[in-house]
Amino acid sequence: LKDGTFAFAVEINEPQYATISYSRNKTMVYLEPNDTLAILSDGNSFPHSVSFSGRGGANNRYVYKYLAENPKELNPFKKIQYKKGTYWFTLDPEIDQMMKNNHPEAFKKKMLIKKEKALLDLDFNMANNPGVLSPSFREFMATEIIYDWAYHVLLYGSVFKNKHGLTESYFSFLDEVPIQNESVGNYRYRDFLMAYLNFLVMKNNYQSEYPYLRQYEYATNLLSVRA
Repeated sequence: LKDGTFAFAVEINEPQYATISYSRNKTMVYLEPNDTLAILSDGNSFPHSVSFSGRGGANNRYVYKYLAENPKELNPFKKIQYKKGTYWFTLDPEIDQMMKNNHPEAFKKKMLIKKEKALLDLDFNMANNPGVLSPSFREFMATEIIYDWAYHVLLYGSVFKNKHGLTESYFSFLDEVPIQNESVGNYRYRDFLMAYLNFLVMKNNYQSEYPYLRQYEYATNLLSVRA
């Protein structure tokens, strides 16, 4: 319209992130089925002047704050990649520097503190603002936080295993990570799952023996199909 407003509808089946682009700038928003979201911004200062309203407004105000504290690099050309087995780990430059500048236990501790702080903040907001954030959003964000932690700690162990002489005890944290999760729309859960299946194949020395078939077999045994 002449006043600069516009609207569009998309069909989604799972709660998930979407990326909004304006000129060369991007920001992430959270969407869930049957949601409505109104976004107001000054194009000259996007995405730093964004406000949200509508049914999904509260969820996105929380996401905006979370991403300010836990920024994500949205330019794929600025991301760092490491290949292990058949899997390409992808991470932000800041995390890459944290990996390179910390020994295993220090890195694991920093990532654990980051996870626990984010989960506490999420539950504090849910408890003190009942009914404001949607139940689906709480599940999605908890998934985001837990698998972001698990993905990066697994990444560190996979990339620096030989450099630091890491033993199997380093990977004991995987016993705490639920493999089955309902938030399949969360990309971080999917990233972790693919990295974990690759890890299992490499751990059992199957990487040269039809690795993708082995990953499929592990996935079949570990995961159940939703009705």
